[in-house]
Amino acid sequence: VGVAGSVGMHITYAKNAEDPLPKWVEVLLVVFGLIMSLFWIKIVCDEMVGICSLIAQLLRLKLAIVGLTILAVGNSVADFMACLAIARRGRAAMALSGIFGGPTFNLLVGLGLVLVLRTVRMEGVQAFAISRAGFISIMMAMTIGPVTVFMAFMDKFRLYRRTAIVLLSMYLSWVTVVVLLCMLNKE
Repeated sequence: VGVAGSVGMHITYAKNAEDPLPKWVEVLLVVFGLIMSLFWIKIVCDEMVGICSLIAQLLRLKLAIVGLTILAVGNSVADFMACLAIARRGRAAMALSGIFGGPTFNLLVGLGLVLVLRTVRMEGVQAFAISRAGFISIMMAMTIGPVTVFMAFMDKFRLYRRTAIVLLSMYLSWVTVVVLLCMLNKE
């Protein structure tokens, strides 16, 4: 894939602006670029999980705490930067859609795929316990959307500074409660 992408890049730069590339070549380059991006994302994610596990081991932290702090922030930085760039270009509706679309995709597809793979490997439906911290996280995830929509509705779909303060306060409260539960309850 890397060699194909490199060859495609050289073809692109070798072409003259007056002699554009055929459409199929442009599509092929985009597909190769997407595939290469996916490979890089997988490699970086594997390394990120390894680093978070090492941090947890070195600092004697529980994996749940590292997951909901360091890993969660690292996982969200790219989405945050993309939505910020989109909003700065005047496409607030697109940015808001991305803000809710990304986590929704992660919850529905990510969790759904993990559960399907688990049941296939275990040969049947498996019950699993949800910790208090997990339950609070699920409740928070189910609360944030309606609270945001309610606040937007009350403000005639204009988001003000107080909306940001409420949402940030909810996040900080959630992180504090879950970290304390993880530390105190051996979860």
